[in-house]
Amino acid sequence: MTPPEDSSRLGFTVWLDRNARVVAVVGIVALLAGTGLAVAAAGSGGAGPSGESGAPSSPVSEVPDPDGSGAVESAELALVAVKIDNAPAAQPQIGLDSARFVFETPLEGGMTRFIAFFAPAPILVGPVRSVRPVDADLVGVLAGSLVSTGGRPFVLGAFEAAGIQMFGFQEFGPALQLLDRPEPHHLFFRLSDTEPTPRPLGIPSGELSDSRPAASLSVPYLNPVKWEYDGAAYLRSELGQPFLVATADGSDPTQYAADTVVVMATAERRAGYQDAAGAEVPTFDVIGSGDLTVFHGGRVVAGDWSRAAQADPYVFRDAAGAEFGVPPGRVFIHIVSRDSPVEYLPGE
Repeated sequence: MTPPEDSSRLGFTVWLDRNARVVAVVGIVALLAGTGLAVAAAGSGGAGPSGESGAPSSPVSEVPDPDGSGAVESAELALVAVKIDNAPAAQPQIGLDSARFVFETPLEGGMTRFIAFFAPAPILVGPVRSVRPVDADLVGVLAGSLVSTGGRPFVLGAFEAAGIQMFGFQEFGPALQLLDRPEPHHLFFRLSDTEPTPRPLGIPSGELSDSRPAASLSVPYLNPVKWEYDGAAYLRSELGQPFLVATADGSDPTQYAADTVVVMATAERRAGYQDAAGAEVPTFDVIGSGDLTVFHGGRVVAGDWSRAAQADPYVFRDAAGAEFGVPPGRVFIHIVSRDSPVEYLPGE
């Protein structure tokens, strides 16, 4: 089932809230009809552990554009989105440090997952996992294609309605690769298997407006996330430990870093269904408006974000109402409940 045509204007999570009962019935029918979400790699024959080294990541302040000509400043980017696991057993993730943008969203049970946006390259990324309703309202901001291990039929229908091409789980799609890790944290994807189409940049770029010092910040997830500015970039920790990522399978992991950290406060609601363990799946209103904090260069700007429809870009405004953007580099965006405000400490 796909949402009605006007769902792109309302936003998928709003449509889902209004039609939860219909969605549940249609989802059951689709499953009984044999809608398969099995990972193609399980029977691909060519899948297996990858011993190839990934491309070395560039310094955080020098993230290249897709054609390698320098820092990203274009109004359009050719990126592919990948849904990446963040369970403890999924760590260290592979390739996350090569992502140009990353969204982090909470799941049922209090864990989180990432939507990471990459330029095509011969590198392996993952572990790849399934999508949730809020993802349909986030992916199109930066990419026209998504790699995942599938999802509920009505969630996949929302991506179809938004014109997002799906990879990773279809019977004849590009195969996910299996690494020697515990299931279901063993599925990875090679970025060279996609050819994304350039899309307008839906996150405002530019420079920060009037700001004040901020040496560190804490994000109130179930596993609290802390970022500390080291004079060049923000370094991520979880549960008091450095958050480590690997460049390639078998490489030594290093602490994840970002140039800019954005925290978007949103309304959290029930998505209208439960996961396999019976936990209520949450979703977040990422279309509309809410409070915003943006951290860059050891400084912070507080204001608000807004977005009128699924097809629209985000607009960032400071406390005085002036629009601003984020500078080039790796941008990490936290989606949080508006009832759990971010905390930060000033610098010297």
